[in-house]
Amino acid sequence: MDPLKSFIQENKDLFREAPPAPGHEERFEKRLEEQLARVKRMKRNYMIYISLAASFVLIVSIGFLSSPCPGGSNACYYNEILRLSEEIEFNSRNMPEYRRQEILMTLNTLVPGSENEFSQSLPACLPKNELERLNREYYESIYKGIKEVAALIY
Repeated sequence: MDPLKSFIQENKDLFREAPPAPGHEERFEKRLEEQLARVKRMKRNYMIYISLAASFVLIVSIGFLSSPCPGGSNACYYNEILRLSEEIEFNSRNMPEYRRQEILMTLNTLVPGSENEFSQSLPACLPKNELERLNREYYESIYKGIKEVAALIY
């Protein structure tokens, strides 16, 4: 059995009859307020850290979600370009013919022939990381342009 519990049971009479010492309630209230303030501070700090972590996760996930190709490979962008161009062709079928032809001609000038078309036109003496960066930027800019064309249709 717990020593405190056994002490209380052995001395029940002291607890029933003796009034609390003078100032006991004030001291008890003060200690209770201090303890509650400490708990409140801990909760507030906890909420601040949780909020910061949630904000960080949100910002990082928005960055990944805003790009269809988080890795940035030109093959991924090329596939997204083809997917969007097919979607544009399909969705433009109900437009007036002159407008549809204008959009399809713009698409034909924007869509590259292959995922390596641009890299084949670059000089061979460029370092590999520079080639990858240029490819990614090229296909990413085409993707953004086609997204703008797609926005005209919707």
